[in-house]
Amino acid sequence: MQQQQAAYQAGAAHAAAAAAAAPAPAGPRRAKIPAASNFAGTASQLDSWLREMKQQFDWYQYTADAEQVAMAAAQLRGVALDWWSALTAVEQSALRLTFTAFETALRGRFQPVNSAQTARLALDSLRQGVRQSAADYISSFRRLLVSVPDMCEADKVHRFVQGLRGPIQQHLIVQGVDTLDKAIAMAARVGSLGLFAAASGAAAAAASAGGDAMDLNALASDGAGIEGLERENDGSDAPSDAPVTRAELHKMQKLLLAAMQHQRGGPSKRAPFGRGDRGPLRVPGLSAQQVRERLDGGLCFVCGEAGHRKFDCPQNKSKNQSGN
Repeated sequence: MQQQQAAYQAGAAHAAAAAAAAPAPAGPRRAKIPAASNFAGTASQLDSWLREMKQQFDWYQYTADAEQVAMAAAQLRGVALDWWSALTAVEQSALRLTFTAFETALRGRFQPVNSAQTARLALDSLRQGVRQSAADYISSFRRLLVSVPDMCEADKVHRFVQGLRGPIQQHLIVQGVDTLDKAIAMAARVGSLGLFAAASGAAAAAASAGGDAMDLNALASDGAGIEGLERENDGSDAPSDAPVTRAELHKMQKLLLAAMQHQRGGPSKRAPFGRGDRGPLRVPGLSAQQVRERLDGGLCFVCGEAGHRKFDCPQNKSKNQSGN
């Protein structure tokens, strides 16, 4: 009896020790996120690759430096993998102590020119192109700014404003914006309104030459259609950097159409310009290319200048007066 009791106690003790040694039940598994890209030694890609790796560490909760370095080293390819493989065991062990040491070694090998310095130089020369939208310029500026985390707010605003095209730049200078967020929001809004104004001028030119109102979807000069400019709400809850709200666009469209209808003496009963079977607009004395250029630029069909319509053209009036 005593032997059986002793065996039972020994078995219970063994089971308790095994349970204590067993790993704790794992928590709920996290959903996978897209894997980080590989790094093959291209200097311009190092910053974005390191940001991807740190995103992976945060999501999968890799807090130990050795785990982080091992995961990052597994993503090396090409000359970057050759560099890592050529390190001695002692050198690799030293770099596994902290991820900062691994990152510093990578930068020293593949990014000898400081990325912040390169980004600053790029920001100095960044300019909004003649046909580049404000949104594209903003994206380029933000992408470069990521590599310059220590730039002060005043310098950010100065660099951003200096790269804008003249009309938008002047508007921001007059308004006296003092933060980058305000400057970006205003530039996006003014840029979107500028697209509408340019299209409005073209529509007015078409009306002065006998054409009709332009389709609302043609108001976006980059071909993206009105969907690229409008919001899906009435503007009451639109963020501060919303280019133009749906309500504002339709209000401007109504004003434009009303002015064009008044100019022609009443509502148009024909199909919108550029639709139907009437073919392209023809103007005596002008080629099809010249007509298109003057439509696109909102220019007079008589003298080719901006700021007035065909019936208000000084040259047209002088001809009429000389004929009298």
